[in-house]
Amino acid sequence: MAMIALFVIVGCILLVVWLILRPKVPDFRVDSLSLSNFNVSSSSQSVTGTWSVGFMVYNPNKKLSIRYDDVESSIYYGPGFISGTRIPPFAQGTKDRTSVNATFSAANSFVGAPMARGIDADKARGSVSFNVRLLAKVEFLRGGWRLRRRLLKVLCRGVAVSLLSKGGLGTLGGGSRDCQVVV
Repeated sequence: MAMIALFVIVGCILLVVWLILRPKVPDFRVDSLSLSNFNVSSSSQSVTGTWSVGFMVYNPNKKLSIRYDDVESSIYYGPGFISGTRIPPFAQGTKDRTSVNATFSAANSFVGAPMARGIDADKARGSVSFNVRLLAKVEFLRGGWRLRRRLLKVLCRGVAVSLLSKGGLGTLGGGSRDCQVVV
């Protein structure tokens, strides 16, 4: 009976803490993107380019700050991986907005024939859509008290890059893109 009572009491305490703090996942948005030295080769089935992606991160919590550690980001064309990078750790106070930048580089990165043909066809139309993924270990903090560490997954689908006619340059097309966030 004492064990059951202990579980009920602990459960009630956790419920009250959750109701008071109401943790919410942060909002991520791709605000900027530039692409340089972009080239795709169907014969060697490779991609070359440098992507610079700017994220705007918003902490909607009124009572919890967030710390982001081990932040990794990757860029994909469809399901095919192109490049990855690490981002320095950062922290956010309550109701805080933070700009975060990620730079990806690929030099004759092998992507396979179907992916190279797809990128080449989109490039001929003047716009290529990429997917950007971000993974981070996050901690929600309240004063000296912290909730357990969680894995935050961010997926920004269909981030369109409008390509200039010459020089392998491109910029974010269609304005900012909201991302899907899962903890």
